[in-house]
Amino acid sequence: TISNKKHKRQLEVIFDNLIGGILLVDIYLDKIEKVNRSFLEMFKMTQDQILGKSLKTILVDENIESYTNRTGIQLETGKEIPYIRNDGSILLAENNIAKIEIENSQYLLISIHDITAKKLAEKELREKKAMMLFQARQAQMGEILTMIIHQWKQPLMTISAAVGIIELLKRMDNLKSDKFGSSLKNITDNIRFMSETIEDFRGFFKKEKEKSLYNLKKITENTLFFLSDAIKENSIEVSIDNRIQNEIRIIGNEIRQVLLNIFTNAVDALVELKPPKPVINIDLFEDDNFQIIQIANNGGQIPEEIISKVFNSYFTTKGDVKGTGIGLYMSRIIIENNHNGKIEVENIENGVKFSIFLPK
Repeated sequence: TISNKKHKRQLEVIFDNLIGGILLVDIYLDKIEKVNRSFLEMFKMTQDQILGKSLKTILVDENIESYTNRTGIQLETGKEIPYIRNDGSILLAENNIAKIEIENSQYLLISIHDITAKKLAEKELREKKAMMLFQARQAQMGEILTMIIHQWKQPLMTISAAVGIIELLKRMDNLKSDKFGSSLKNITDNIRFMSETIEDFRGFFKKEKEKSLYNLKKITENTLFFLSDAIKENSIEVSIDNRIQNEIRIIGNEIRQVLLNIFTNAVDALVELKPPKPVINIDLFEDDNFQIIQIANNGGQIPEEIISKVFNSYFTTKGDVKGTGIGLYMSRIIIENNHNGKIEVENIENGVKFSIFLPK
């Protein structure tokens, strides 16, 4: 009837204008019976190129067996599936699938949501984060190398003086004196110290893939070692109050990098402000869910209008010469993404306090 024809045309128009790619597939014949306009635009095809063809025509070859079998088509709603367009490019999509019956035949009504651009943006974001972490790691390596050079000055001077004494004793033909033995011991002790410093440096940047059990107090002390000369030279008082008994499963070197960032920032702030009694107070404690590290210093507050931005990428309060703006951003990524924890900052009297929450 005219009414039925009109109704059918209306349904055709609705089907053709639905948002997203729509296709109707005969399950047992594996034959595409109908597609809408969005599907044709999405796959860069004409109706003649797709109607009557197998669903396998638009599936990436290596995935065909995952989605089909001999008895019919196996597709899952919400699953991410790579399709192939007419020009050979890949389209990543999420599917909504309904199994329907029309005149005693079984069909799949598949709605395809193109997520290619979204996935590409996610990939670019991951690559950007990886590059920023790499840059932060390289910057940190440079900082630690500078610290090691500084720490090596005194041992090298001691070794040089000991060698001078030994040469003098040799000229005096007096190598059996006590000074000869003590000079050799000085050389040996200082070489051992320098060797341990290098081993600490190597261990600090050794790549760890899996979490292991660590003692947070030991990690904190190990990290402070790299700043020990700067702390002594600037008469900074460092206190550690540890109320944690058990070890925690973490990626140790990543937590060291976070702590080094915060300690370095604290020392820089104290050196710049020069308070009468510069202090860094470190509290280690726990609650039911977290082991917590709090690091406070009296090196001045962060202005309230920018304190919420300190964990943003490329944001720095140190200026272009000293600051890269990726140290605290990297710290947030490590704590939140890699450890499912939290990192917070707040102003306190005359200074700043960072709090790190690591899940037990």
